[in-house]
Parts: sequence; C-alpha cells; structure tokens
Amino acid sequence: MQRVVLNGHCSKWIPVLSGVPQGSILGAILFMVYVNDIDFSVCGKLLKFANDTKLLSAGSTVGEIVFIIS
Repeated sequence: MQRVVLNGHCSKWIPVLSGVPQGSILGAILFMVYVNDIDFSVCGKLLKFANDTKLLSAGSTVGEIVFIIS
C-alpha cells in the first residue's frame, strides 16, 4: 500500500501492484540489468554504486543549467 503526503494532506491508500520490494536481492539484480550500459548513452559524469546512479553535468556560463539526476 502507498499514499502521498503533501503539506500535511494525505491521499487515500492504494495497493501497489507492480515493482520489487526494496531491499530484495531481485531488486538489486534488476537495477543492474537496466542501468549497467547507461554509460554509453549519456554525456556528462556518471556515478554508479550498488543501486544508486547519479548523472552530473555543469555549464560553462552562468546562463546554462546545472543539473543532477539521481
């Protein structure tokens, strides 16, 4: 079951019918299968560790967007 809480207001609980339980061995394996070759598709600095991926990029001028995707 999951719900969203925003500014103290709660949505209704709804059942989660897909996904893999957090902390399961299958979750880590599936994550690596899906993101292992992401290095070949992105421009910028890519950091991968266990089940976490971060994409870092910075602009050369103040007007360019600096972003971090986690």
